[in-house]
Formats: sequence, structure tokens, C-alpha cells
Amino acid sequence: MQKAVVTYQGSVEGLQEELYFKHIQDLINNSDEFNKRVSFKFKNVNGGFASNVVHKTKIYSSTDNLKVAVFDHDFNDDDFIKAINDCKKYHIFPAYSNISFNLFLILHKKDYNKKTTPNDNYLKDLRKVYKIDSKTHTKSEEGCLKIIKQITLEDVKKAIQRAKKVNAESKQYNKEIIEDVYEQPFLNIDSFLEQVFLDITKK
Repeated sequence: MQKAVVTYQGSVEGLQEELYFKHIQDLINNSDEFNKRVSFKFKNVNGGFASNVVHKTKIYSSTDNLKVAVFDHDFNDDDFIKAINDCKKYHIFPAYSNISFNLFLILHKKDYNKKTTPNDNYLKDLRKVYKIDSKTHTKSEEGCLKIIKQITLEDVKKAIQRAKKVNAESKQYNKEIIEDVYEQPFLNIDSFLEQVFLDITKK
């Protein structure tokens, strides 16, 4: 019997996120583990502010499916707050990483709760974890694919649990909050993926 398809619509900040969700979609749809298939209809907005990702999600998403905006903090408090508030206003799921999607990628492979700076942005540790040489640009298509092809469904499940741990520790040790969001490191993209796994497991 053909499996039903659960569809999510929205926008992602860049190529890294676009290729990641295509990979996860393939992993899920080629697995016998789930009762349903998944379709991520995400538009790549090719960078820019977090609030722009949310705006594009509002424009391109129908009301029939869960609307999702995948964005980063990128060291811009004001715009990040605007993005979060716009998500609430327009009923969009804010699948964010604070500070960077690189944090979430690292969590697929190891426990990790470091803060970062604009000059670092987790790049050194990302390269080390995924064995990416210094000549390869991690956000080029080649670099993204080298990273993403190393990720399994089991890695995604571990990343969700590790992100929960990061968030719990941030709440315990880091008392500063931007609006309703804790300072870095803190994520919400794990909550979206957890919901996806719940949705596709239901009969």
C-alpha cells in the first residue's frame, strides 16, 4: 500500500539547509521505519536576514501545511527577535539555530555546547568533525554535500537529543534571554525535526 505523504512548506536561509532537508527527505522516504513519507517544499532564499526567511515563508506557503522558516541568529539580535515575533504572528514554525546551522550539524556527531564568535562560527570544529579540508568551502555545494552525505537517520535522532541537552544547559547556566529565546548556544530546529518524526510515525 502506498504511504501517505506529510508535507511541510517554507523557506530556508541557504544552500546548506536546502541540501540538508533534501537529504533527510531521501533518508526518510527510503526507510521502512516510518508509516508515512515526507515532503519538504522549502524555498532557498539565498542568504539574508532571518526576518527575510520568515517573510518568504509567509509568501510562498499555503495554509494547508505546516509552515516552517529555517534560519540562524547570525549575530543580529534585532532581526532575530523580529523573525521570532513574525513567526508567532503568522503561525510559522521557527526552526532556528542560535547562532549558526553549523552548531546543529556538529550535534549530529558529538556532544557540543560551545559559544562562538563571528570570526569562528564553529567552522574549525565543523571541519574537524566531518573531516573537511581547509581548501573546501563548507557552504559551497561540494562542501555541503561532503558534510551532509555523512549524516544518517540515527545521527539526526542523536542531534535532536543533544540539542535538548544543549538547551537545558543553556537555561541552567545562561540566564540571559533575548525576548523568549536564550542566548547562544540554543536551538529550536530540533523541535521541528522531532515533530516530523512524530508525524511520519503515526498511522
